[in-house]
Amino acid sequence: AAIVERQRAFMREKLGTEIGNLQAYDTGYNDGINGHELYDILTRLHSMERRSALFFSSFFTYWHGVLDHDNVPRRRYQEFAQEAVPAQLEGLQIEVPGYMAEIVATISQLARQSPQVNQRSGVSVRLGVANYETLVAAAARRSLRTGEGEAVPRISDLTALVSSTSGKVELDSLEDDAEGEVVARLTRQAVLAVFRDRVDPADLGRAVAELDDGSAVEVGDDLPSLSYVESLDRLPGLRAPTVKLAGPESAAALAAAAELVLEGLHLAKRLNKHATAHGARYQARRS
Repeated sequence: AAIVERQRAFMREKLGTEIGNLQAYDTGYNDGINGHELYDILTRLHSMERRSALFFSSFFTYWHGVLDHDNVPRRRYQEFAQEAVPAQLEGLQIEVPGYMAEIVATISQLARQSPQVNQRSGVSVRLGVANYETLVAAAARRSLRTGEGEAVPRISDLTALVSSTSGKVELDSLEDDAEGEVVARLTRQAVLAVFRDRVDPADLGRAVAELDDGSAVEVGDDLPSLSYVESLDRLPGLRAPTVKLAGPESAAALAAAAELVLEGLHLAKRLNKHATAHGARYQARRS
C-alpha cells in the first residue's frame, strides 16, 4: 500500500508539472510559442492518462476550455482521427486499436525530430492523416480477401505506409532507396515505443519461454485472423498479454494485438524474426 501511495504521489506531481507547463504555453501561444513543444506536452499527458485517473479531472477541464481558442495543437495531437476519411464498405466493420493509432502518430512525431528528415521543409500535417487512411485501407483489403466481417489494422500492415509517406517528407539523402529505409526505421522506433508503453514486461516472460522449445508463430498481412487464434490457443503464455491488450471477443483484434506483442519482443531483442513467403515467422533467439 505504501508503494502504491508513493506512485500516486509521483503521478500527481508529474501531472501538476505538465499541466502547469501547458497553461504557461497557452498564455503566450499566439506570441510565437513553439507548437511542437506544446504537442510534446500533450503527448506526455496522453501517456500519463493511461496511468492515472487524475488526468480526467484535471486535464480534460483545461483541454475543453482553454485550448478551444486555437485548434492547431489539438489537430496535431489528433490529426488523423479528426481529419482522416478511411475506407467505408458496406457490411465491413472497421476498428482501429488505440495502439495502432498511437503508432501512426508517433511516426509523425519521430519524423519531425529525425536528423535524416529535412527539418527546414518540415513534415506535412497530412502525413498522419494519409498514413491512417492507408493503414485502414490495407486492413479492409485483407478482410475482403479473407471474407472476414471485421477489419483491424495490424503491425504487418505498416509496410503500406512507405507509399503514403512518399512526398510528405523531404530527406537530406539523395539515395533512391533512402526514403523506404527511413520510413522503416521510424516505423520500428514507433512500434517499440508504443509496445513498451502498452505492454507490461512482467507479462512477457512466459511468452518468450514457450517459444524456446522450437515453436514458432507465423504472421502476415494476408493471413486470416483465425490462424492467430489457433496459435494463441497452443501458446497460453502469448495469449495472456494479447488478451490483456485486445480483449477476448474479436479474432481480428486478437490477431492485431498478437502482432504488436511479437514485433515488440523482436525489436526488444527477445525473439528472432525471419521473412517468409507470406509474411514473417517469430521464434526464440538462439545463442
